Amino acid sequence: MPHLALPPAYRLGHALRPSTARDARRLALILAGVAAMVVLGLLALFQSVVRESVHQAQLRHEATARHSAATWRCTGQRSLRLRDLCLAELNAPPPQVTLLTPP
Repeated sequence: MPHLALPPAYRLGHALRPSTARDARRLALILAGVAAMVVLGLLALFQSVVRESVHQAQLRHEATARHSAATWRCTGQRSLRLRDLCLAELNAPPPQVTLLTPP
């Protein structure tokens, strides 16, 4: 592949050099604005991740509490047979649900 020589004005970094003080201020403001937008976007993303993880933890805590209460009710059965059936049903895997699609 032949080497293509670019004129000095198009070399990397040359286009970002401001020619006047006004251009330098404008470039600084644009870069500050872009940086601020990036920071705000990252903060919004972080907040949504934290909120979702708190929600997941709350759901896991509620499920653990419900399972603990159900286990306590099962172990409170008078009959050993009923207790074993209740615990077996409680610890059974959830039923498989198939969604029907319209034809």
